[in-house]
Amino acid sequence: GDVSGVEFAPAGEPRRDGGRDFTCTVDGATRPARLVNLPTLVEVNKTWDRRTYYKCGDVGQCLMVYADEAARDADVARQARRADTEWAAVHPDGLTPPLQDVVARRFSRARKRARTVFSPEEIAAVEAEMIAIVAREGELPEEPAREDVVGFEPWMVDAAGAGREFPEDHPRAAEHPWMFHFAADDDDGDD
Repeated sequence: GDVSGVEFAPAGEPRRDGGRDFTCTVDGATRPARLVNLPTLVEVNKTWDRRTYYKCGDVGQCLMVYADEAARDADVARQARRADTEWAAVHPDGLTPPLQDVVARRFSRARKRARTVFSPEEIAAVEAEMIAIVAREGELPEEPAREDVVGFEPWMVDAAGAGREFPEDHPRAAEHPWMFHFAADDDDGDD
C-alpha cells in the first residue's frame, strides 16, 4: 500500500532510553512510539499463489505506536517491573491478544525450570572434548550395524497379539538365550 503519509522520527535522548523512543506521524497526526523486543521470534512468510508459503525472515522487534504519552509511559513502567530479571529487555506481551503478558504467564516459569548453571570450567571441558571428537572424526572406524532375523514363535506375543518383554532372569531367557541380547554380552571381548 501507499505509505507516503507515514513517518517515524527518533524522540527523546538516546542515552536515557537507549534510542527506543520515536514519534509516528500518519497524515499529520503525531503519536508516541517505542521500539520493543518481542518475547518470541515471529516468522514472516510470503506467497504468490496462496498455496505455497516461503519463509522470508524472523522478526524479533516491533515499533509499537501508542494513543498518547501516558499509554507509552504506562507500558514502559510495566516493562521496568522486570528490570532485575533476565526478561528486562523483553516486552511482556506478544502480538496477539492470547499472548497478553505471556512472559509472566508462560516463559519466565519455563525458563526457571529449565535453568541449569554450569561453571566456566565445565563448559570449557565439554568444548575441548567436542573439539577432540571432531578432530578425530575420520580416524574412528564406523561400527557396522548388527541385525539378527529371528523366526516368529507363538510364545513371543501375548493373547492380544502384542509383543512380550522378558527380564534377563526370566525362564524364557534360559530356554532361548540366542533370542536375547544382554548387556553382559557386550563385555565378552568378542569383536
